[in-house]
Amino acid sequence: MINDSLKLEIEVEVMKKYNFMPELIWSKLEKGFTNTKYLITTKSQKRLAVCKVYSDTDIIPPVIRFKREKLALELFGGDIAPKIIWSSNANILVYEYVQGKEFLKMDLDQEKKELLEKTLDHIHDKARIAKSPLKQDVMDFYNRLIEEYENSPKNYPPELIEELKKITKIHGKILDSNEENLTYIHGDLVPPNLLFQEKKLMLIDWEYFRPELPCFDSNYLNYYSKAHKIPFEMIVEKERRDQYIQLIDTLEKLWYHGYKKKK
Repeated sequence: MINDSLKLEIEVEVMKKYNFMPELIWSKLEKGFTNTKYLITTKSQKRLAVCKVYSDTDIIPPVIRFKREKLALELFGGDIAPKIIWSSNANILVYEYVQGKEFLKMDLDQEKKELLEKTLDHIHDKARIAKSPLKQDVMDFYNRLIEEYENSPKNYPPELIEELKKITKIHGKILDSNEENLTYIHGDLVPPNLLFQEKKLMLIDWEYFRPELPCFDSNYLNYYSKAHKIPFEMIVEKERRDQYIQLIDTLEKLWYHGYKKKK
């Protein structure tokens, strides 16, 4: 997927970043559903960077996911996300390797839970100031998603698409009275994307960064934790929990259908 000339161009940028000229080693990480990642290290196995190639297997086109993640790393890189080293118009992004322990594989005391809440608040507050999304931005996301599902050759279950249409209409009414709270969310808040570094939390894989109400992130992490029997739950108001549980469940069922078709 990455030819030799492109690989050389990337290596030059990595070497500039770290200000030395070692022999660099590329190793392919376990392939995900939506992307392929390569770890770039020195010969002594010092981890320097990750090269991410966005695949066309997800319902959301790779160019959109690339642009979203690039935007997120421009906003948060070096803070709570990796810094961009290099990017191309061919949907390839290279960023600093982030060291850390997976959040939910640690003993989650109150201090770590508060750190997670504080980090999410930071994301939502900073993104709101930087981007100021509108209700129509959110609705455009769901309407385009529905269109992609309807036109996909993977034959997504019509009943799930109709369910998403129904939920989206209800969601639109909810947004009418909450538009001032709109922000950008991480969008894929699962344990592998949360890395703990002493007293700091770093987030990776921002390709679902998009406009929404902030409580989507908390509800999504709770949904994942429950589905995988992880004894962890973020506190979410009952009204917010109820309004998102059906939406997230329907989105996950549609995603899983696409995943099975890929396999």
